[in-house]
Amino acid sequence: MKLSFSSLGCVEKSLSETIELAARLGFDGVELRGANGTMNLWENEEFSRENLPKLRKYLADAGIALTDVGTSVNFSQGTKESTRKALMEAQRFAEIAAELESPYIRIFGGRIPEGMVRAECEKWVAEGCAMLGDLMELYEVMPLLETHDDFSTGVSVRRVLDMSGQKNLGVVWDILHPYRWGEAPEETWELLKGRVRHVHIKDANQFDRDGFDIAMVGEGRVPVNQMLQTLKENQYDGFLSLEWEKWWHPEIADGEAAFAAYMEFMKSWK
Repeated sequence: MKLSFSSLGCVEKSLSETIELAARLGFDGVELRGANGTMNLWENEEFSRENLPKLRKYLADAGIALTDVGTSVNFSQGTKESTRKALMEAQRFAEIAAELESPYIRIFGGRIPEGMVRAECEKWVAEGCAMLGDLMELYEVMPLLETHDDFSTGVSVRRVLDMSGQKNLGVVWDILHPYRWGEAPEETWELLKGRVRHVHIKDANQFDRDGFDIAMVGEGRVPVNQMLQTLKENQYDGFLSLEWEKWWHPEIADGEAAFAAYMEFMKSWK
């Protein structure tokens, strides 16, 4: 299994610095979710059209893959204008992903707006994903819908996949979120197998539908070992990416310490 980490754990760094860190720690890839202190990559000179070829070469020379580009794109707001804006934002990220030879962008289902029933929201999300999948084919990029927000379970994500009818649409299985919503890991996998292209590894001690804390991998109560075994038995060959949410939770340990601990945990697990 290939190992990566999300730049969400070190957003203050440039992508070049994050690549250097990944190579030094022995990782195979980096998941791009912010750099140089912002999530809007197009605001960074590092990601200008002139500099993207240099970044692509830097990745290749370091032997580091760019696993995917993380976005906040979602289609749950339920208006044509919000869908149009989401598609435009996805294009900006896809341009960067394509230039850096990353095959995926990550998207969300999003939160169900107050006053909207789930069935209606699912329809908006499925229609948005269908349009996005077609659009992303122009960039040879696949959007990946993460188990997150009000679409945290395999059941809810499966419904969107089926309703969209979109083949150019995969899944990020964040192992924490379905579990904290009460869905067994085996059920999540059975629902989403064949569509999972990327996996987020997390651990926590306290968690429920309303929230969670963050623990070093292997030190919490999430059955990480069980989930890894399920992936191994089913010959999952994508990346296992630590999503250490330092950007959203500044009180937790520094990213570099978490990345190193994750690498040691995975070495012992293997």
